Amino acid sequence: MRLKGTTAAAAALLAGVVVVSGARPASAHDDTIAFRVSLDRSGQVLALGTYENDKDPVDDKVVGTLTAQAPDGRTVGPWRLVQVPHVAGGFTTREHLSEGRWRVTVRSAFPELGYGEANVTAPKPVTSPPKPGEGAKVSVVSPEPPRGPGDNWTTWTWIAGTAVVLVGSALLAGYRRRRRG
Repeated sequence: MRLKGTTAAAAALLAGVVVVSGARPASAHDDTIAFRVSLDRSGQVLALGTYENDKDPVDDKVVGTLTAQAPDGRTVGPWRLVQVPHVAGGFTTREHLSEGRWRVTVRSAFPELGYGEANVTAPKPVTSPPKPGEGAKVSVVSPEPPRGPGDNWTTWTWIAGTAVVLVGSALLAGYRRRRRG
């Protein structure tokens, strides 16, 4: 009987450690991310992220930045990447590039390391939408609204893992106290 209590507590503790230590969902790709960088007519950068091993779009929240350098040495960024709603693997920034040529570099650190770069030419800022019949439509990519705490899988994993570790530790401590006393 004593062995069962110890085994259960140790198993709970081990399960919590596994969860907290970085277990990933079954859909994890475990590969680097390639970003294909482009620009729309308003100067908004769009970075399409795909996993290099299977070419699937990155559907996780990305921790990454965008920097850009003009030929005259001007630089902008780092600007934080935000997900584009309804665009598979699409990321942008809240900022726009000013008019001119730019060498844009996108890097990510999470969920995997990622990189992409491109030379782009940002147009003069558009102040009003074109009138009917005056050329192509301007599409402005709007970033996803900021998420609150607890809106992603990682947060819930940490909460569940911590709870399992605490319960396992309490069971193990209780068992040891009973055994000594």
